[in-house]
Amino acid sequence: MNRVPTVADVIVVGAGCAGLCAAVEAAERGLRVIVCEKRGTSLQSSTAASGGYFAFIDTDLQRRDRIVDSDETFRQDMERSGKGRSDPALVDAYLANQLDTYYWLQEHGVTFWDVDIGIGMNVPRCHATDSQRLLEVLTRSARRLGISICYNFPVGDVERDGSGFKVGGPDGIILRAERAIIFASGGFSRNPAMLGRFVPGLERLRIVDGGLGCMGDGIVMAEKLGAALSSMECVKPNFYSYALRDGTKEKMDRFHHDTPVGMVYHLGGILVTSKAERYVREDMNAKDIALVTLKLPDVMAWGIFDETVRQRALKEKTIYINPAALAKCVSADTFAELATRAGLPVDAFVRTVEQYNADCAAGAPDKMGRVHETALLGRPFALNTPPFYAFPTAPNQATTFGGVRVNPQTQILDAQGNALPGLYACGEIVGGFHGLNFVTGTALAQAAIFGRTAAKTIAHSSAGGA
Repeated sequence: MNRVPTVADVIVVGAGCAGLCAAVEAAERGLRVIVCEKRGTSLQSSTAASGGYFAFIDTDLQRRDRIVDSDETFRQDMERSGKGRSDPALVDAYLANQLDTYYWLQEHGVTFWDVDIGIGMNVPRCHATDSQRLLEVLTRSARRLGISICYNFPVGDVERDGSGFKVGGPDGIILRAERAIIFASGGFSRNPAMLGRFVPGLERLRIVDGGLGCMGDGIVMAEKLGAALSSMECVKPNFYSYALRDGTKEKMDRFHHDTPVGMVYHLGGILVTSKAERYVREDMNAKDIALVTLKLPDVMAWGIFDETVRQRALKEKTIYINPAALAKCVSADTFAELATRAGLPVDAFVRTVEQYNADCAAGAPDKMGRVHETALLGRPFALNTPPFYAFPTAPNQATTFGGVRVNPQTQILDAQGNALPGLYACGEIVGGFHGLNFVTGTALAQAAIFGRTAAKTIAHSSAGGA
């Protein structure tokens, strides 16, 4: 630390996508910036663990693929997925700045190469990039701008100090922010006590993903400074993880790189319990399915699909099933043999699948109420093309979408809705944006958009703006 400045205009807590975008934007606007990152690298953040998807609207990649999308379609997806709990003002702020951020990221060296459809959306808008390279590119941009990034620097406390803030770090080190603090410290997926505090039942989770530093410490610090919280009850697990994998909390797998992602139910497969019974509508949001699964005795289910689904997954390179998951599947040429290999009761399993297939063939109403293949797309179809596959699936906690309450300028608010001077938040620490469920790609995009918004607001304020 003897060669690192101890005073800056802005101190950013966290060096994931949100923190680095905030830092780069602030430095480009002439502000002195220090970034404090508790881990030894940004590559242990939630950004690094993510699939690298950004939800952008009306981009050149969408037009290339003749995808018709609009702000209104996005609003509808957010309203439906969030079940009316997403903050319209934050959604509008996202939309007002998303396309500019898409091109800003590319100007800084981020490459988007494809557009996929994801959870909660009716049109493809998941713009794919490599999350690790994203962080590397943003870090290089920060270095070029002279931003000090302090790794292995857990912030212990933030206190007001006159018109600025004192930031306590390790070994008694004190930093000073003369204008603002930007909290970009992630969520609390790795803090069981905090998860249980806000959502009783999540203590049953066996598998935890997300950034290794996601302990909710930023939320705690912001609360001490007067921050109100938002959407804490909306925290939900996801449902794609390989149920038999190691859920060690100090291990981080990268989504789509190390982690078997097996949402086979969103490509037409079905879900059965260890008793070989269907138990849920497979066209529900993955997080809602996870909550139902948490109530099962063994907290897991089997995703059942056929060769038609597998070939489609390979051809479309869908986000719903990746090669790592396909490699973990049990397979067989008959339903009876598949049940035996998966350790499921044979007669019950054969009866369940054959009944489902018969209902699909006859166009009969689904016993669980399933109407679509996934979300509001497609129709259920019979699983009758061998070989057949089974993927053991368990709920996993990767991200938490409850956090501090902010306004569209990303200023942190108190319980009365007043902005707390000099305090800002972006990324996973923000509550109220997603609502009860999330739309794939909105987490990373929000991190980038709101990170830049925080920096712009501070720069505008510093210049004497309203």
